[in-house]
This record gives sequence, structure tokens and C-alpha cells, in this order.
Amino acid sequence: MNSLKLGSEILYLTKKDCIQTEITNLEVIQYVEEALKIHGKKELEMPAKIGIHPLEDSFMHAMPAYIPGQAACGMKWASGFPDNRKNYDLPQISALVILNDHQSGLPVAIMDGSWITTVRTAAVTAVGVKYLGNTNSETFGMIGCGELGKKHIELIQHVLPNLKEVYIFDKNQDAMDRLITEIQPKIHAKIKKASSLEELVKSSSIITSATVITAIPQPQIRNEWIMKGHTLFLCDLHTLYEHQTMNKGDKYFVDSMEQNNLFYQYGYYPDGLPAINGELGEVVAGLEVGRQNQDELIINNNIGMAVEDIVLGKRVFERALDHHIGQKLQL
Repeated sequence: MNSLKLGSEILYLTKKDCIQTEITNLEVIQYVEEALKIHGKKELEMPAKIGIHPLEDSFMHAMPAYIPGQAACGMKWASGFPDNRKNYDLPQISALVILNDHQSGLPVAIMDGSWITTVRTAAVTAVGVKYLGNTNSETFGMIGCGELGKKHIELIQHVLPNLKEVYIFDKNQDAMDRLITEIQPKIHAKIKKASSLEELVKSSSIITSATVITAIPQPQIRNEWIMKGHTLFLCDLHTLYEHQTMNKGDKYFVDSMEQNNLFYQYGYYPDGLPAINGELGEVVAGLEVGRQNQDELIINNNIGMAVEDIVLGKRVFERALDHHIGQKLQL
């Protein structure tokens, strides 16, 4: 295995190591699109992620997947603790990815999963825009200006060639300022701070929210602000939207019906789920129909899937080995 001694060594990759593999944004979008297509065709083994919840609105999830066509298998162990920033000045999301040899089951790598989680989540939205959004859109709205919000704006320009204006909103003004300082030099579209969620929603044809996930929704976006032709991408379940908005969509897609049904059992959708038209991967694979006209209101609820992490993690691992990145540890 390219100089890794199976059964006696593993490769350990820090977040910095993962970034130093220099996998580009376009490559991430490509790999995630492949992962979604694989999931749409069900050419994998991926049980719904299970979890524990030590604190209110916190989670720790086990996310395994095996993708035979890519000889990739492993698991992500991810956590989300919304008060981390306030209590410890640390990110709310953390994760480790463990990769195994698919023929022996032996571990081959342990790597930081926070970077992988951030880039693959933004890439899922980018792929969703490609298949469900209006790719001629000139406006994009980003709710939540942390690392995930930054990466969304970096990636979204690759699927919206006519993008002119990006509206951002975060209750933390400093977060908006930091996003503009860091991301504006990387994109051609003008990033504008919205004064309110209402301004962002009414100014943007495609809207993504990446805020804190709460078991009980805390609607802040009024139903009457949402219009025909909007495309809504949810990285935080139904937290920000009124239930009637979820029900009035012309089409409602999820990434995994199995996982969303499990989350419903956990209590994350107290008002229930709307009728589901299919999974995003099924649209990518050509098994379901995405956007058919520009007047459709389409909602895509993505809670994250292990197939995305393991496909991307395998690419990171292979490139790290090729370029001698990371540290070999004895088992």
C-alpha cells in the first residue's frame, strides 16, 4: 500500500496535512458529485448514522460507509456542540475520519474530519445548485458566516457562472466582517452584508442556511418571504423555517430518506416531514427529476452522509501517501 505497512502502521493526518494535499475546490465538487451518484444508485453500504446527545442540542454521530466501486471504507466520528465558541472559543463541529483496508478490515488512516466535513458539506450544496437551482442565478444568500459559510461562497461560484451578488447574514457582525475580509478577494461577485434575514431572503434567488441545529425549530424566516423560484438548501434541518414553508415547496428533496426518518424518530422534526420527492443522489444519477421550470420552489434538506466523507477521505489519504504528507504511527 504505497510504503504503508498494513497491520503495523497507520497514517495520521492533521487538519493542516489534509489541506496540504492541495485538493482543489473543483476536485471536491467532483468527488462529492461522484459520491452522491453512488448513493443515488445504492452502490454502497451505508447505515443511517446513529448518535448520542450529551447536552441539549448537541450530538455525537457515528457515520460508517463502504463503497465497493472505490475500495473505500471507514467511519467518521463527528460532534456538534453549539456552545463551544462561547465556552471554549472552539468550533462547534469537530470530527475524526478513520479509514480501513476493505480486504482485511485493518485500519490504515486516522485523519482530521473537520476540514473534510466543511468542504464536502459546501460541495453538496454546490452539486444541489447544479441539479436543483437556477444556474443562471445572479444572487446567492448565505445564512451563517462561520467556516461553513465561507466555504459555501468559495465553492458556489463554480456552479453559478453569472453570480453577481452574495448576501450574507449572521447575528455576529464580526463573523460577517471576517468572511468578507477572507473571501471577497477569492470571488468576483460582490459580497454584501444584509441588514436582516428578510433582506437576504428577498434579495437572493438561492439561499443556504448553515447555523446551529436545534431539535425544536426556531423559525426566524417568515413564510411570506419565500417565493416561487426560490431554491432553499438546508444544512441545519428545519431550524430557521416555518413549517408551512416546508410544506409549500413544489419539490422537497433530502440527501438520505433513511437518515431523515431516523432523525424524525429522535424528535428533530416535531411537526413532521413534508412529502419527499426523492434523494439528491437520485437526481444526480438521473433516477429522479430535479428542477423542471424556473417558477418551482425547491427545498433540499442535507444532513450529511458518510459516503461523502469516506469518498473524499480516501482521496485525501491517497494523495497524502503519494506526497509523503502526514505521520506514520505504529499500531
